Amino acid sequence: MEEVSLAGQVAIVTGAGRGLGRSYADDLARRGAKVVVNDMRRNPEYGDTEVDTGPSAADLVAQQIEREGGTAISANETIATVVGARRTFEAAMGAYGTVDVVVHNAGNRQNAYFEALTDEQVQSVLAVHLLGAFRLLSPVWPVMQANHYGRVVLIGSSVGAYGMEGISNYGAAKAGLIGLTKSLALEGGDHGILVNCVLPQADTAATSGRPKGRTLVSRASQEVASARARMGSRVGAELVAPLVSFLASRQCEVTGEVFSCGAGTYARVFTGVTRGWTSPTDQVTAEDVRDHLELIRSTDEWLLPRSAPHEMDIFADAYAELVQGSPNTR
Repeated sequence: MEEVSLAGQVAIVTGAGRGLGRSYADDLARRGAKVVVNDMRRNPEYGDTEVDTGPSAADLVAQQIEREGGTAISANETIATVVGARRTFEAAMGAYGTVDVVVHNAGNRQNAYFEALTDEQVQSVLAVHLLGAFRLLSPVWPVMQANHYGRVVLIGSSVGAYGMEGISNYGAAKAGLIGLTKSLALEGGDHGILVNCVLPQADTAATSGRPKGRTLVSRASQEVASARARMGSRVGAELVAPLVSFLASRQCEVTGEVFSCGAGTYARVFTGVTRGWTSPTDQVTAEDVRDHLELIRSTDEWLLPRSAPHEMDIFADAYAELVQGSPNTR
């Protein structure tokens, strides 16, 4: 069968100096992509107290890709600022003349229970994960539109899909990426731009670090440690990279979808709407909602909206069925 190839494509991978991002950059390069390895280096311009004068993490990754016969450059910029995102984009355009693929992986963690979260901790996490996606894709998007082609892979987290205690700022940022995926997929479809989201489960430096604000280790932290132990050796970034490479390739034809992967399992994550309860009258009370809550919450029947307008159609259909005599009014 034909292999999944990225030959001739230019890919920007953010946060690619280590961990998952490096794994994505390496695999894309092995499959023929010209890779822009983005990662922030120590720099007073970004508020660091020291200057990193030696090769940065991004430099080292790009150099390794070149030694292995691939093509790569480094972009030592923070994706959290408009300036840093623009410089990363300009590095790609200056070196290769276009951008075909964006894998937005850059992230940070400022773990704390909600009562201990500061505004800085919230802003810092949102700036890298969510605003970083906006700030990089803003100049990239018109290029992809002009090319009538593009692949965008946003790296989310199961925390954004399902929640987890002690990192609500992180969960909110990652949930935002899922929403961005859905909306951009609808906007990009007519231009040949496909946008998908990946929720990886892997051990990296970013997954360590307990939430601050309480002395006891949270139940969630204990559950994560237990699950990771049961996953054994199958927690490496190399098991996530194949999914990212496929979604970044021309062979990918799906868009607006969210995929999870962990321990060698790959699955689709989706948001459905239950059949619910449709009121037989226009006069609905809180008591009505209470009395029908079991039916509202039941997952025996569910539908999968393609968009927010499609969900409105679903509600309109439910009302139409009601007028014609629906059993869903009990």
